Amino acid sequence: MSTSKILNCFYQKCALSLFLTMIFLLAFHAPPEVRAETNTIDIETYAENMQPGWNLGNSFDAVGTDETAWGNPPVTQELIKKIASEGYKSIRIPVTFDQRMAEGPDYTIDADFLNRVDQTVQWALDEGLYVMINIHHDSWLWLEGGMATDHDNSLARYEAIWTQLSAHFKDYSTNLMFESINEPRFQASEEQSQVYLDELNTAFYNIVRESGGKNDSRPLVLPTLDTGSESHKINPLYDYIKELNDPNILATVHYYGFWPFSVNIAGYTTFEQDTKNDIIQTFDRVHDTFSANGIPVVIGEYGLLGFDTSTDVIQQGEKLKFFEFMLHYAQEKDLVHMLWDNGQHLGRNSLEWSDPSLIEMLKTSWEVRSATASSNEVYLKKDATIEDQVLTLNLHGTTFEALLHDGQALIEGEDYQLNGNELILKAGLLESLTGSNDFGKQATLTASFNQGMDWDIEVKTYDTPVLDTAVGEASNFTIPTTFNGDRLATMEAIYPSGEAAGPQNWTTYKEFGYTFTPNYQDNEITLRENFFNEVNDGEVKLTFHFWSGAEITYTITKSANSITGEPFTEEENETEDQNGNETPDDQNKNEDENDPDKEDEAGKDKEDEKDKEEAKDENKNENDNDTKSEEKNEEQITQKSKVTKQPSVTNNIAKILNADLTEVKNGGTLLVDLKKADNMDLVILSLTEEQIHRLIEKDVQLSIMHGGFQMDVPASTFSKAKEDAEIRLEKLEAAADGLSDVYDLTIVQGGTVIDEFAEPIALSFVVDSTKEFDVERLGVYVKNAEADDWELVGGTYEDGKVIASADHFSAFVVLEEAKQVSSMADKAGALLPETATSMFNWLALSAVFFLIGGGLFLRQRWLVKNRV
Repeated sequence: MSTSKILNCFYQKCALSLFLTMIFLLAFHAPPEVRAETNTIDIETYAENMQPGWNLGNSFDAVGTDETAWGNPPVTQELIKKIASEGYKSIRIPVTFDQRMAEGPDYTIDADFLNRVDQTVQWALDEGLYVMINIHHDSWLWLEGGMATDHDNSLARYEAIWTQLSAHFKDYSTNLMFESINEPRFQASEEQSQVYLDELNTAFYNIVRESGGKNDSRPLVLPTLDTGSESHKINPLYDYIKELNDPNILATVHYYGFWPFSVNIAGYTTFEQDTKNDIIQTFDRVHDTFSANGIPVVIGEYGLLGFDTSTDVIQQGEKLKFFEFMLHYAQEKDLVHMLWDNGQHLGRNSLEWSDPSLIEMLKTSWEVRSATASSNEVYLKKDATIEDQVLTLNLHGTTFEALLHDGQALIEGEDYQLNGNELILKAGLLESLTGSNDFGKQATLTASFNQGMDWDIEVKTYDTPVLDTAVGEASNFTIPTTFNGDRLATMEAIYPSGEAAGPQNWTTYKEFGYTFTPNYQDNEITLRENFFNEVNDGEVKLTFHFWSGAEITYTITKSANSITGEPFTEEENETEDQNGNETPDDQNKNEDENDPDKEDEAGKDKEDEKDKEEAKDENKNENDNDTKSEEKNEEQITQKSKVTKQPSVTNNIAKILNADLTEVKNGGTLLVDLKKADNMDLVILSLTEEQIHRLIEKDVQLSIMHGGFQMDVPASTFSKAKEDAEIRLEKLEAAADGLSDVYDLTIVQGGTVIDEFAEPIALSFVVDSTKEFDVERLGVYVKNAEADDWELVGGTYEDGKVIASADHFSAFVVLEEAKQVSSMADKAGALLPETATSMFNWLALSAVFFLIGGGLFLRQRWLVKNRV
């Protein structure tokens, strides 16, 4: 064979080989999503599709003979259909196995019970719902103590449950997910408790992943200790999930709000700034730890703890404001939320919502924000002169459109007046609505807006409530009460010595529902046995605070189990209400000062009216008896949970006094208003080592205001070392496209810059209202000195301010996201997902082979044609 023929043959085979190589690469080196499409889950999209969710509480998790043990009827398919029809996309089915399984070593789950759970799971899947099942109350029934006292048997029992569940459900759709354990807690130190939780999660993970079927990719939900959201609980779970390196893992926490507000204790009767800040700081912390790092988070349960007693523990308007903001902020932080419902919301027999307004607010908040107001009630005293009443609107980006009564639009200027965010109800309108001789609700006015839920305002008439004498036992003591159209907000209990009486004696304001409860139908107030169990023999002064502003004082005397009660004289009680109806300014001052949507200036002195007590470290599972005795001496009547000071400023240095910190209660806030330095671009707050010691010892938050900027610095920010500290605020030159002042922030202690915070520091910027912007695109940005660019921190816009949390300091400003498009586009290449980059590389390589192969093929054709 000639050399030319040999070469021709060689080239021909090379061309064929290259083409085959190209086909092979395209066929077998596509990204995993293409090769195993049916088994691959985008976990972040999966989580988005779960939003919103609902809990089937107090059914299969009930402790007793069957699913009806805690008062709910058997679960029906109609119930599941109802949930799906209401717009819920996922359902969490809590399951308790304790009494429904045999003894070891097999721990076999009762077949009938498992079939009932299975039936409900299938009903939910048939409705297109995502489904989560778990091990629920077993966490406290036998795992809490068992992991420490009977470790091996407890672990074996836990493993047996998941072995059986994994085998039973292994071929079910991956729209069914498993949650390892509900609210895990253990009778051990926190460090050892985390070890136990990791051990359970590891056993759960290995059992499920090795059980076959679709369990190799089934989404798994892992909780923090107690499903808490504190940094020391979420950080270990983050580390654990990262070590697993499994893309189909979700984290879960529970959220029941700021504890004092959630149960109505310590005077927290309204949705005020502390309650709002708790939402912001909690969700920021959870988002920054998990969601921002590609790990979806499910708020597996949310609600208010007082709901376990009654949904009336929290006043209706305050309740609506809480959920409106909570759901808005959860969604802004990419957190899936699942409503806890043990039957108190959706009637299991009637399939009707117990509080339609609450559910309407929840459902509306899935899509848009709603306007609210400082109150949803106006109280007018019977036979008193009626004056204009003022409510403050919290617009949340909406626009007021009309005020209606019975569906008819009222006349602006005649019936009401809109003055900025103030809605003024005219006296003439109120007189026309209150002609009835009856007490209570006379009319409902409706404020409508361009989006979201309308805000109803109930106009009520009342007279001062009357409490009569009473005799009874500690187990059954009721006070005959003529409410006269008024409603009870809270109750104080004080010994003659001035000390707080009853449970939670760090505060004079008692827990609504747990220690006392009103009954408006039977005209009585019940003092519960829980209250008397922790009351000393002798006299106790009670003060009942009503929503009208009336305060009624009552004396009880306890002798063993015998209780007597009698009211103070009418003259003694006519302190708050002696001049008839409150003026509009007085009535709305109380509302506005508790409203987190008002400017901080309007709320600075709200704590001067009452000695509200603080309870920031409380949660629904903790018992703080030891803490109470330690705090008792600190929390005297002269102390306040929030103290405002305006220190003098010399040579740009501001100093507070030690006495300023003495005025603040444990866990309270010292607001340092640097108003006297408003004309200074640089101001330094100087703190002595003694002041740092007091901050840490009393866990006092330091809030610092300068112009339109505020920062909230937790005590944990500082080192316990005995060293002075400085907090530097420097207002820099305005940023291009900036919508707020630019602040460069630094904290220095003992000559060392604090660059890592134990807890995030909340930053609040007033936005320049003279500029045009889209509130949905506003955020706080931090300066990246190396890149000489602004990077988004996050934040939420609320009535003229953007609030965000920072975990380190630099320069900060508010910008509109659209202004950052060009800089973000430069970084787009670095943001390509690995799968996209991998696909691009393979396609590029295939193209190279294609060109080489094509060139060789064409050369071969030319050689043959020209007979080389």
